[in-house]
Amino acid sequence: MTSHTSGSRQGSQRRIPQPLGVTPAPLRDLKDYVYLLYVEAGAPPAHRMAAEIGKDDALPGSPSKATIHRIIGSRELPTSQEDVVSVALLLARETDKNLGEVETRIRRMWVAAHFTPPLGIPVADVDPFALEVHRAISVPGERSLPSLPSYVPRDHDTELGALVDRAAAGESLLVTVVGESSTGKTRACWEALRRLPPGWRVWHPFDPSRPDAALVRLGEVGPQTVIWLNEAQHYLLSPDARTAEGIAAGLRSALTDMRRSPILVLATVWPRFWELLTSPSAAGTDDRFDQQRKLLTDLGRCTAVPKTFSERDLRQARRKAHDDPRLASALAAAADGQITQYLAGVPELMRRYECAPPAEQALVHAAMDYRRLGHGPVLPHELLAEAAEGYMKDQELALRGSGWLDKALAYCAMPCHGVPGPLTPVPPRDDVLSGRAYRLADYLEQHGRVVRRLVCPPASFWNAATRHSLGTDDTVALARAAQQRGRLRAAAALYQRAVRAGSIDVRPELAGLAEGVGDDNAAKKLYEAAWRDDHVARWELVRLREIKGEPGRAEELAHEAANQGDSTSLTRLARLRQEAGDEEGAQRLTRNAAARGKIRTFAGLARSREEAGDRAEADALAFLALDQTGSTYALSELAGMRDKAGDGEAAERLVLAAAGRGKVRPAIRLAGIRRQAGDRQGAARALDLAAGSGSIFALTELARLMRGGGTTTGRSGFCAWLWTRAACSP
Repeated sequence: MTSHTSGSRQGSQRRIPQPLGVTPAPLRDLKDYVYLLYVEAGAPPAHRMAAEIGKDDALPGSPSKATIHRIIGSRELPTSQEDVVSVALLLARETDKNLGEVETRIRRMWVAAHFTPPLGIPVADVDPFALEVHRAISVPGERSLPSLPSYVPRDHDTELGALVDRAAAGESLLVTVVGESSTGKTRACWEALRRLPPGWRVWHPFDPSRPDAALVRLGEVGPQTVIWLNEAQHYLLSPDARTAEGIAAGLRSALTDMRRSPILVLATVWPRFWELLTSPSAAGTDDRFDQQRKLLTDLGRCTAVPKTFSERDLRQARRKAHDDPRLASALAAAADGQITQYLAGVPELMRRYECAPPAEQALVHAAMDYRRLGHGPVLPHELLAEAAEGYMKDQELALRGSGWLDKALAYCAMPCHGVPGPLTPVPPRDDVLSGRAYRLADYLEQHGRVVRRLVCPPASFWNAATRHSLGTDDTVALARAAQQRGRLRAAAALYQRAVRAGSIDVRPELAGLAEGVGDDNAAKKLYEAAWRDDHVARWELVRLREIKGEPGRAEELAHEAANQGDSTSLTRLARLRQEAGDEEGAQRLTRNAAARGKIRTFAGLARSREEAGDRAEADALAFLALDQTGSTYALSELAGMRDKAGDGEAAERLVLAAAGRGKVRPAIRLAGIRRQAGDRQGAARALDLAAGSGSIFALTELARLMRGGGTTTGRSGFCAWLWTRAACSP
């Protein structure tokens, strides 16, 4: 074989071009060494080399012409080590090299290249969470959902997708996506990444550290590789200025090296870091970020992600929310269109809460309990601080150290990927709040209502509430919660706090607590204080006098209340005496109540006498109600009771008696009862009684009933009867 220079011919074949942009480094070293042997041997034609290897039994492989061409000129790793060794030994013979050394070196280099995969992983195999796409919220339910919520393409996605398509077509590009925390930058890059065709790989430099990984291995990046620089400030604003400058320079070299094209750099960065990296330095000062600025603005493209969804974006999101409850939850709960912040921030919020140290978690638990038991959203500093101690164990209290409260509140106030932290400071307001206060994150409030619904807070919770609850509404709500949970001392203290603050409506509740512990004098005083303003207090005072053996005073108070326009106490006292067997007293009170228009008391008494078998007294009460009030309610109730008991004749006698006084409603109601029971004949008789008293409504209902068939009136001919009735009706 004879030597040839680059571009010369041997026979009809040009020299095989040297492969460029080979990665990783071990494969590049192997390719460079084989090509060096090829050039030194004079670049013999591939077909001749294949023929000579085929004739030489001392060579281990038998590559074809095409295989030899790939071994020398492609960027691929040859699949057969023996073929590579054969080509290298054939070429080494022409330059009198030590064949044993060449074989050993080639075998070692092939093994190193074989066990060193290309930089990055195939796009199809990439896990979005490995690329730091935020995990989204979870929602209750049995339905299985994809790992990421449904994506809503926005204006910046169109621009980003067009740039990625240019890279897929062969152009090296740097694209920086600029936006605030959790606005969807990384998710947008992930969605754009999936546009790339098979063969592309993604390299995310982060091990052993982001800047170290990028600086050391940028030279290994080959064609069709995406360099994933999420939070690019970690790379381009490295504390070591030389490292940051070296990374910027390495990226510039990779993007401008045609031998490695195409390379796509996808970077994300916050606006304040973008401003710092791209703003020119003042004249006469050291331009610290010169390399970074030229990389980002001269070579790169920038696309901005807005903080909130536009109206158009929200309309798209609502359509997609039908198939994804996570998106629906974000649309319902996110503030000001900050959908992505809610989706990404809530998991971080939960992680912050669940992994919080004891003091921090105690504050959050106290806040959860105050909110679920009725306190308003603004939680005073002193309220949380005092309550939190009861949520910690003795050992945790001993180890909390000085300044624990401020540290814990600072931890809880730190934002979580764009959403507020567990406890957010509330600005003071002169009209409501003068000191420090906090607000519990909405999602944690919802979470607390579920997971802590069976928890009764510790004593420190109630003690703090009696001293530091914010307003009377908050205090009253907590008092009622304490009362429901048997914390009567705390409930009394909270009610007293509310009364001192001017809430007179809760005096009956406070009196009830006093009565419950046997302090009747205190209860009476409280009921009397609320007498004028609260009908509940009026009745409770009447009831208390009655059950304590003062019936005269109870009746006197009931009449006094009735004189003030509140007859409720009279009717309730009548019922109370009836239950005690004092029928005479019950009837007397009932008549007094009826004189003031309270007719339902009559119905109740009539019902009780009917049930006791005293029909005469029941009738008397029903007709007394009719005479004194003009109401047929008691009569209708009594007729219905007798009909249901199977005594239809007695029911009809009452209806006829009422009809004789011009009252048809009992008959119509009896007809309705019978119709519901399936007694069409009985319903017709009742309607006939009402129609006979001139009720056009009853006549119409009777006609409808008889058109349905199966009924007779006992008269000759329905039509004649109907015309007669109609003619006689007014």
